[in-house]
Amino acid sequence: MNKHRIPIFIASPFIGQGDILNEEWIDGRIALFEAVTKKSLLHLTRQEDVHWLIFLGRNPTTKVVEYATTTFEGIENIHLMESRFNSENINDKAKETSPVENYITILIADDDAWPKNYISTVREKANHLLDMGDEHAGMTFSNGLEWVMSDQVDIHFLQKAGYNLLRKQNLVEYNYPWLGCGFFVLQTKSRPFNSICNAHPTIPKWLKKEGFSIHVAESPSRAWLYNRHQLSASSLVKSESEPVNFTLEELEEEFGIDAKKVAGWKDSRFSSYYSEKAQGVGMLDMYDFPDLEDFVHMPFKSFFLNNGYFTIDILSQFNIRGTCRLRIYDVTNKKYVLLFTLKTYEGQKLRFHHSMFDSSNEYKFDIQKQIDGVLVRVMPYILMKFKELDAPLVLEEETSSFFDIVTPSDKKTDLKLIISAKDSKLIFELPSSICSQCILDSSILGDAHSSKYQLFNLEEGSWNIIQEGTFLR
Repeated sequence: MNKHRIPIFIASPFIGQGDILNEEWIDGRIALFEAVTKKSLLHLTRQEDVHWLIFLGRNPTTKVVEYATTTFEGIENIHLMESRFNSENINDKAKETSPVENYITILIADDDAWPKNYISTVREKANHLLDMGDEHAGMTFSNGLEWVMSDQVDIHFLQKAGYNLLRKQNLVEYNYPWLGCGFFVLQTKSRPFNSICNAHPTIPKWLKKEGFSIHVAESPSRAWLYNRHQLSASSLVKSESEPVNFTLEELEEEFGIDAKKVAGWKDSRFSSYYSEKAQGVGMLDMYDFPDLEDFVHMPFKSFFLNNGYFTIDILSQFNIRGTCRLRIYDVTNKKYVLLFTLKTYEGQKLRFHHSMFDSSNEYKFDIQKQIDGVLVRVMPYILMKFKELDAPLVLEEETSSFFDIVTPSDKKTDLKLIISAKDSKLIFELPSSICSQCILDSSILGDAHSSKYQLFNLEEGSWNIIQEGTFLR
């Protein structure tokens, strides 16, 4: 057999492997598999010398067996395995099936997807290793996409902090070496890799222990589609990268998902159905959220600059109504540098120019909501990244500052600016070093006809007023 056709064995744990008996959960995971993974993998397994090992577990439920048998019946290179998903069982089947000494093993869960050229990508990398005389190697594709496939409640933050959060459908670039669906192992029958199912961040340690070479590939940039959803057992959003503009049809073309079924997920009976693993094998904590109207929306994990501006629309982006307070925190100096109390309204877009901050520092923000007359934190922090968006949908327009902050020439000290209007109050601290270049956008004045301001400097630990006046709209 030509080395370019070295057999590839894909291994997948399937629909709980018989450990979970809850039929609603099983139905949901089957629907998820149909929408995301099925078409993607069936396309890849049509290629020569590609085998798909689907692990049903030792005691799979009748429903899962019937579904798997009906779905994959008659496809010779798809093997339904009534055994546990582990390294020994993967290698035993590979050694039994492969007609040659060399073979490749790769893993994918039943809710993720690969691009349509993934097999050729793996073969290209494996052939290069073989050309170098290396028959025992592990290689990871570090870069892929993290996909929140539909709007969904973040169970982890609900459990951890009591926040009612709705994560919005999103796609972000994700750099994560040794993610489960992002690596392959080249090996031989006489010397297989015996640890492929160990915790994936530890794979390099096990490769080294078993004498395999270790390789990290930075290309391709979208090697896998890592799906986050409400029936998973870990936090929903991990990547801090900028959002990618996409359509489901584009994901179908690239990764082979079923765009129509993904689009229909939000209207299915599974859209309000949530589960988390509880203590004990096969145990689930069940949740149902029939009313999400007042949940705080979380569109992204990080905000990026758009033509120099951080743009925040509290109502449309976060679904926070009424009186609230935006807080920007300087992580480097461990203090809040901006507190902005206001009432939200439709179309209100707050713009904060990068010149208001020290770009060598790290910043993050959150929003408090007024509940029963008290401002209460209702969301986790969002990171502020001093990097321009690669592909903004609309480019922010540059405007001049509505107020020039002048530092007394004989004083080099921190300043505080307070702007008060009928329904808002801004408190902003800044070092004198950035005062002359600080651009204050008129969006922070709101719709008030007039706003009063006070400017203070810091002397011997106390704030002293040095200027005050009124802004007229």
